[in-house]
This record gives sequence, C-alpha cells and structure tokens, in this order.
Amino acid sequence: MSNVTGAIKFKDGTIRFYEYYGTSDVCSTKHYSTQKEVADNWRSYPSNRCSCEGLEPVSIYSSYGGGFYLDGFACKNCEALAHDPDFDMIEREDTEDWILQIWPWEELV
Repeated sequence: MSNVTGAIKFKDGTIRFYEYYGTSDVCSTKHYSTQKEVADNWRSYPSNRCSCEGLEPVSIYSSYGGGFYLDGFACKNCEALAHDPDFDMIEREDTEDWILQIWPWEELV
C-alpha cells in the first residue's frame, strides 16, 4: 500500500495529522496532534466519527502523488476527519500552500 502522513489545517491555524491511504485515495477518519501519534498507529486503520456535532471546515493536505489539497471537515474534540469520497483535488499552485510553513520541502518528497 502507498500510505503517507498528511496534515489538516483548521480555520484557527491548528494543525493536526492523519494517515492517507494512497491505494484507495481516502483519508483516515481519525486525526492526531502529532506526527509521532500517526506513526505509532500506522496502518491500524482506525474508524472515527464525530459524535458531538463539532465538525468544522478544514484544509486537508496529502503528499501522495506529488502533493495536493482538498476540502473537508474535522472535529477537534472527537479527532474525526471527513471528506467527500468524490473529492476534487486542489493543485498546490492554486492554494496558499500552507504545508510549506510546517514541513520542509525535503520531507514532503
């Protein structure tokens, strides 16, 4: 499988991390506060849903296939992540490319 660590950004600037499943082009439904937590749970395929109605819009980044963004929803309290399975990729050049502010380019390729 082609899994990578991805990142999500909340409107308030909070960054969280998740596992992206490249073979099936879906994001894990659980996000974590640190990259280490993602690594500690690598390929565990957790299933997580928001139970508190706290989903808010987020920007989702995946380094898979050269990198792209997509829009989605996440809940900080439930650590849940959701996106439309028929998502439209947003090319990096069409965004503010916020990922470069938290990850050096060398680590993304």
